[in-house]
Amino acid sequence: MHTNRPALAICLIIFIFVCFSHHSFSDGRSSFLAPGAKIKLVQSGFQGAEGPAVDADGNVYFTDTFPALIYKWTWADGKISLYKEKTGNAHGLAFDAQGRLIMTEFAQGRVTRDDMKGNMTVLADSCDGKRLHMPNKLWIDPKGGIYFSDMYIPAWVISGGGRGQAPEGRGQTGVPGQAPEGKSGNEAIPGTASGAPSKNELGIVYITPDVKKAIRVANDLDSPNGLIGTPDGKTFYAADRDKVWSYKINPDGTLNDKKLFCEKSTDGFAIDEENNVYLGDKSLFIYSPSGDLLEEIPTPEGISNMKFAGRERKTLFITHRSNVYTLEMTVKGAPTVLDLARGTK
Repeated sequence: MHTNRPALAICLIIFIFVCFSHHSFSDGRSSFLAPGAKIKLVQSGFQGAEGPAVDADGNVYFTDTFPALIYKWTWADGKISLYKEKTGNAHGLAFDAQGRLIMTEFAQGRVTRDDMKGNMTVLADSCDGKRLHMPNKLWIDPKGGIYFSDMYIPAWVISGGGRGQAPEGRGQTGVPGQAPEGKSGNEAIPGTASGAPSKNELGIVYITPDVKKAIRVANDLDSPNGLIGTPDGKTFYAADRDKVWSYKINPDGTLNDKKLFCEKSTDGFAIDEENNVYLGDKSLFIYSPSGDLLEEIPTPEGISNMKFAGRERKTLFITHRSNVYTLEMTVKGAPTVLDLARGTK
């Protein structure tokens, strides 16, 4: 039998390329990591590090949710300093085009704006006549509209022995966990304001750029969590348990054309300059805009959230519970609304 050796060799080369072009970090090679880059522990000892947001200079502000603190990491010297106390158990953060810090407050059940001069403004505490339950992650679109997930937490957590001081009528906040014996986690919420939403009633909410109203744009998720959009304001991603969904963004900020992006759990997102999507779970997973897994990068314990930071926006700042890390990349992060407003990309 005659064998076409050149054709066989070409097939073998193609096979090897397909197998290794989307490789994991385990073989020591990466098209995303800077040469020799390793995850660097910056500081530990936090109770719930989360919500990183990057300012115009590349510094990171992040929350320690349950002690109700916000910290600042300065990229130039790698040091962390306390920025704010008594944050209402702030969780998610983002900077708007004017350099003001937007935050979601677990305990207060609201979205607020810090002008970085000591002045706070409440942007939303209700939607469709319902009190916000527990605003979680957020993303600001190119027009200045604010998307956030309103997370459902079982009533027994909110009404019992939580860690944060809640305002009158809100009960207390706590840490999600297993419901105690006899608790289903679906009870009415004692102590919260009349009209507080039930499970999955709000989902994902959009505050219009003029901050005149908050509208519900998706309530078809079981447990909406992390979310992010592309810099052009056309595509939106939302995490829901062990899946990530993509939506098209309409001109008025509403969402449509829901599609399964990938079957993966994630708490936080980042997007790089090529619009690749970064998911944080037990490892760092990088997906192409079409939903193909490009790379898996192991982490010491997992990831709760991440954002591109530093002067060149090539430092991935990572949070996970008690620790914060940095990881040097070859790619830059996608421009934020603050970057676009300052004319930097």
